[in-house]
Amino acid sequence: MRASPPSSLLISILTGVVLAGCLVFGGASRQNAFQVIGLELLSLPLLFCALWRHAALGSWGEIRGPGLIVLAIVGIVLLQLVPLPPAIWNHLPGHAPAAEALRLAGLDRAWRPYSLTPEVTARYGLALLPPIAVFLGAGQMHSRQRLWLSLLIPLAAAISLGVGVAQLLGDPEGPLYFYANTNRDSAVGLFANRNHQAALLVACLPFAALWLRPSEQSRGRPPIGPLLVMALFGIVIIGLIVLRSRAGVLLLVPSLLASLALTWRGGLAFNRWMAAGLGAIVVGAIVLGLLVGFGPLKQRFETKGEGRAVSAPIAAGAAWALQPLGGGLGSFRNIYAGAETNETMFESYWLHVHDDYLELWLEAGWLALATLLGFLVWWSRAAVSAWRGPPDLPGSLARAASVASGLLLIHSAVDYPLRTLAMACVFAFACGVMVRRSSPAEARGAAAIGSGPSRRAIGAGG
Repeated sequence: MRASPPSSLLISILTGVVLAGCLVFGGASRQNAFQVIGLELLSLPLLFCALWRHAALGSWGEIRGPGLIVLAIVGIVLLQLVPLPPAIWNHLPGHAPAAEALRLAGLDRAWRPYSLTPEVTARYGLALLPPIAVFLGAGQMHSRQRLWLSLLIPLAAAISLGVGVAQLLGDPEGPLYFYANTNRDSAVGLFANRNHQAALLVACLPFAALWLRPSEQSRGRPPIGPLLVMALFGIVIIGLIVLRSRAGVLLLVPSLLASLALTWRGGLAFNRWMAAGLGAIVVGAIVLGLLVGFGPLKQRFETKGEGRAVSAPIAAGAAWALQPLGGGLGSFRNIYAGAETNETMFESYWLHVHDDYLELWLEAGWLALATLLGFLVWWSRAAVSAWRGPPDLPGSLARAASVASGLLLIHSAVDYPLRTLAMACVFAFACGVMVRRSSPAEARGAAAIGSGPSRRAIGAGG
C-alpha cells in the first residue's frame, strides 16, 4: 500500500511548533548556537512532511515563483561553499589580503570555499531550515488553520512585552535578559535587541486585527476576543513608545493604518461602540505612552545615527571591492573590521551594518540582489492581488500577511530583524500565507464564503 501524505492538520501542528519555538528561543541573530541548532532540528519533521505533501498533491506550481527564489537562496549558499583551487581563489575580488596572509603562513596551496568565512556561511545556510519549513508548511494548510496559527504572533508579542516589563522592574544584570549581548536598559523581552522586539510588535497588529469581530457564538455576550485584541493594540502602542525604538515608533503609524484598513476591507465592520472603543484605546495609549516616555523617546530621536552614517559608506566601499559574488554570508564582521580606519573605530564593534540590503550585497553580491529583486516583484504582485481580492477569510489573511511582511521589509532597510530566527519565521509564515490564498475545498466554496448577508467576521469561533 502506498502511504498517504501528511494531513493539513499535522502540517499545521508542526508549523505551529516550529513557529512558536522560534518566537520563544530565536530572538538573537548570532548568539546561543545550542538554541539555534535545536530549532534547526525541530524544523526537520515539518520540512520533510511539507515536501512530501507538496510532492503527493502535485502542488509545486502554486509555489513556483517563491519556490524558485528559495532555491536561488540555497544555491547561493552552496555556491559560496564550493571548494576552489588556489589559482582561482587567490585572485578573486577582495580575497587578496586573506591570500597574502595564507601565503605568509605557508597555507596557500589548499583548496578553499569561495566564502571568506565558510564556517559562518554554513551556519547561515543551516539557519535557513526553520523559515523554509514554516514557509512550506503555511502553504499546505486550510485558511482556518492559518488563522489560528496567526494568533501565535500577537500572543508572542504580548508575552514578550510582559517579559520586557519584568526586565525594566528587575535587575539589569538579572536572568530575565536571556542574551549576553543585549540592550539591558530596554524592555527587549524575548529578544536581544530592542529593534527586533519592536519589529515583532508592529508586525503582530495586522494579524491581531483579524480577530477584532465577535464570533456568531458570542452574540448577546460580551465580545471578549475583540476586547482583548483592542487591549493588545493599547499595550503595543505604549510598549513601542517606552521601548524607544525609532524604527518601531515610525512603523507603528503605517501598522495601525493598515490594520484599520484591513478591518474594513476585510468585511470586518464594527458596530459603532466597538469602533469608538478602539479609537479611544489607540488615542489613550498614545497619550499615556507619551506622558510616560516622551523625554527618553525625544532624546533617542535626537541621537544622530550612532555611527551608522560612518559605517554605511565603509561597508559600501568594502562591498564594491568584493563584487560580483560578495565575501560570503556572515562575513560582514570580519570584512568590516579590516576596512575600518583608525578614525572610524569605536570602542564597540559592528555585528551588522543596520541596513540588511547593503549587508546582503556585501556578503552575497549581485546574485543576492538579483534574487531580492525577483522576490520583491513576486511580493508586490501577491500583495496587490490580496488587496484586490474578495473580502473572504483567505483574502483577509493574505492582506494581513502582506502588511506584516511589508513592515519587516521596510524595517530591514535600517536594521536586520530577519537575521533572527523569530522574525525570519514570522516573515516566512506571512509569505506562505500570501502564496496560496485558499485550499481546493475552500476555492469550491468561495462564493458562499465571500458573499451574502450572512457573511460574518473572520475569527468566528475564536
